[in-house]
Amino acid sequence: MPIYTYKCAECAELIDGYNTVAARHKAPECSCGGAMVLSIQPTQIAPVLGGGEFPGYQCPVTDKYITSRRDRKYIMESNNLVDVGDRTPSKKRQAQTQPA
Repeated sequence: MPIYTYKCAECAELIDGYNTVAARHKAPECSCGGAMVLSIQPTQIAPVLGGGEFPGYQCPVTDKYITSRRDRKYIMESNNLVDVGDRTPSKKRQAQTQPA
């Protein structure tokens, strides 16, 4: 069920509420008694740390904030880490870890 935002015409209070698509214009009552109307609001999104396409996180191994896929890949390979869903290590990494 979608979440809709309703705005009071008298006090400008905003209220979020679940409603069906068919009943989206049936607004709840405002605490001041004014009429509520459906209000278009911008969606809320989580900002991406560093402005890249990869959300930043703090690496548990190095305690550095990782802000790109390249940084993550470098740290994963240099510490011989494997994440669930990662592909096999590069040929260079495989050659380094092979017993002599």
